[in-house]
Amino acid sequence: MPMFGRWMASILAAAMMSGSALAASRGDPVKKFDTDNDGTLDHIEVRKAAMALFARLDPDHDGTLDMRELRGD
Repeated sequence: MPMFGRWMASILAAAMMSGSALAASRGDPVKKFDTDNDGTLDHIEVRKAAMALFARLDPDHDGTLDMRELRGD
C-alpha cells in the first residue's frame, strides 16, 4: 500500500477504534463504510471514508492538520 494510503487507513482505523463505548454508539464501522454491501472494506471504501474524515478535521481546507484542528478547537 502506498504511504498515502497507509496514512489514510491509519486515520480511519484510529477513528473507528476510539473506544468501545464510542464504537457501540456509532454501530458497525464495516457496515457504515461498506458502500457495496459485501461485508468487507476495500481500499476504495477506506480511502473514501478517510478522505471524508480528513475533510471534517480540516475546517480551513488547507490540506494539513495541526494540533488545534485535531483537538477540535
